Amino acid sequence: SDEPYLLVNGKHIWQSEGVKAGEEINLETAPETHFFTMAKVELFEQDAEADGAATSDSDDKLGEWTVREDLLGKGEQTLECKGKGAHYVLKFFVFP
Repeated sequence: SDEPYLLVNGKHIWQSEGVKAGEEINLETAPETHFFTMAKVELFEQDAEADGAATSDSDDKLGEWTVREDLLGKGEQTLECKGKGAHYVLKFFVFP
């Protein structure tokens, strides 16, 4: 299982534990993120030491995207990343 998390403009906004292959997770619990012209979205998978302790310096970066204001009002958007044995799809809206 994976322990994915999201950063938006460097701020940790969401994390999940024990995500299984094929599992779909609704991120409605993630807080709204406000930005003016662009937002940097990064997806990581948390790694742990043998003793189970988290180690952020060795986490796997799975994807990075720039979300711009020109997506405003253009409906559902999709970001996708594949690699390192993972396939994630992030769907979102940009609202005024």
